[in-house]
This record gives sequence, structure tokens and C-alpha cells, in this order.
Amino acid sequence: MAAYLGFLCIAQRMLLRKNRVLILPHVRLIAPETAEAIENFVRSGGAVWADGRCGLFDKHYYLRNTVPGNGLDRVFGCREIDEVAPRENDRLICQDGSSVKPYREIQRLKADAAAEILAWCNGYPAAVRNRYGKGIAELWGTYLSANPESDLSAFLPGFAAANGVLPEIRIKQGNEIVFSLLRGEGIMLAVFTSLAEKEQKVIIELPLESGRILNGVSADLSGRNVGFVIQKNETIPLLIETDMKLSSSGGLTGAACSATS
Repeated sequence: MAAYLGFLCIAQRMLLRKNRVLILPHVRLIAPETAEAIENFVRSGGAVWADGRCGLFDKHYYLRNTVPGNGLDRVFGCREIDEVAPRENDRLICQDGSSVKPYREIQRLKADAAAEILAWCNGYPAAVRNRYGKGIAELWGTYLSANPESDLSAFLPGFAAANGVLPEIRIKQGNEIVFSLLRGEGIMLAVFTSLAEKEQKVIIELPLESGRILNGVSADLSGRNVGFVIQKNETIPLLIETDMKLSSSGGLTGAACSATS
């Protein structure tokens, strides 16, 4: 399943600036002021997804008595009662009957009464979703983001879409494409890299109504769709003139994405 989700790395002060979804992959150190910002973000209608022992340490690397720490247990609707090393055959069993192999550690969670348990492992809640204020928080008690055998595209696209974040592009043809996208007033820079093992024809739907390729790359742009041939490990930049205007006060907005199908 392809994700094709754009993302930005943001500073704490940017949390409430029109952002809808916050992803905290393997974030074990969270300062009290950062935890407060996350709490306010979710209370105001934001959505946060986290994995592993989120908020285990504060900014001085002191262990928190409660995990997630600094009040985030209220936001996620759960707290850790134990953590154990996974055994060879351990699996997190999800609501739909699918399973996920844990990595490094498994949190045994105690869920609040109002929280929804998304997955169990050996009789204990291992993933929890909680509504907090106007927003929602989801915690997976193992390191999905660090596990080379787990596929985050099975988790993040659905979470993002449910909270109003849709893919920036749509891959109509081609696979194993990595892209980054920068947009300014009347201009767009899209950079594509192929991780596939062979040459392939790629057709991509871009977030524009019409445009013109400025940098002489051999690609066909028709309406929203751009098509080109890309070699193994090749990178193709497209500088596109568009009629789009930014909703903000100038500057560039950017996103990066790694996706496979």
C-alpha cells in the first residue's frame, strides 16, 4: 500500500499553525513545555500518533514516573504498567484480526475507560486511541517506526486521512518513488527518485491545475498529470511554472515523501 504523504519537520511553536496531524516516531524524550504544547494541540482539534515508549524521559533525561510522561498519559488515554522484551512469536493483534510484529520492547498499557483499544498482546492492551478535547491521540506500544519489518503505510495513511490530511500526489503508474515538493508563488519544484530495480514509466498527478516545465527535463505535463521515464536510482527534478497562489504570506512551503507500492 502506498502512502504518498507529505510531511514537514516543525518546531514546537508551529504546532497550532494550521497543522492537523502530528507524528511522533520513536520520540522518547519530551520536555514539559513540549508536552504542554502537544496537549494544547490535541485539545484544540489536532491529531497525534506516537509509538514506542513516548515521553519516557524529560529534557534532562530523567525518567518519568508515568509513561507517557509530563501529562501525556491524559492525552493518550493510557499509561504503561510494564514493558517487556518481545519473544520470537509475539504479535500485536489488531481489531481487524491482522497482526504486527513488535520490535525492541512491548508496552503493557492500562487504558482509560473512555479510550479505544486498537491492539492486544499477550492479554494486555498494546495500542490505544483516545479522544481528548476536540482532537484525538493514538499510541502504539512498540517501535513500529524503527522496525525494518513493519510497514507504516498500513497505519499512517488511514490515521492521516481520518484527520483531514490527504496525499499531496497520486501515483497513477510506477512504484518505489521517493519525492520532495517545494511550492512558492507561481512556482513548484518536484524532485523524484526511483528506488526500483529497473527503468519504469511514471505517471503522477500533481497538486496543480495547469503549468509549464521550465528546466528542459524530458517529461510530458498535461493538466494535473506529468509523465516521464526514470532509470534505477535516477533523480529527476521538475521546475514547474503554475498559476497557483499560496494562501500564506509568501515564502516556500515544502514536503517530503518516501513511498512504495
